[in-house]
Amino acid sequence: MSNRYKTYEQLAPQKKPENSRSRVIPAISPDMANALIIDRNHKFSIVDIFATWCSPCMTFKPKFEEMSLNYPHIRFISIDINNEEFANSQYTSDVTVVPTFKIFESGQLKNVLAGSSEEEIKEILTSLK
Repeated sequence: MSNRYKTYEQLAPQKKPENSRSRVIPAISPDMANALIIDRNHKFSIVDIFATWCSPCMTFKPKFEEMSLNYPHIRFISIDINNEEFANSQYTSDVTVVPTFKIFESGQLKNVLAGSSEEEIKEILTSLK
């Protein structure tokens, strides 16, 4: 029986630059986001739903990238809300504020945070074990 979901490697085989310290993976399609979130190698995932025109989003981006280094057991994913692939997807259809952060455990949505409160996000990430 074949798995109907594609793996991250099948959807985005390109490698990150060698000098990149960030562990944030940009999802370019809902299928890729699904594959990343349900990956059995990572029980927890956090998705940053952002817009390039959003000043708070761009200000928070380096903090999110730094967090990705401090929580290696959590998969960090980013989704550009202006990417047409995500129009009306399960990830962006209910988003009214950017940035919005969605936390998943074993592929199931567990928490949603609207806005960019670094302390609140760190508190939640620290509790994920």
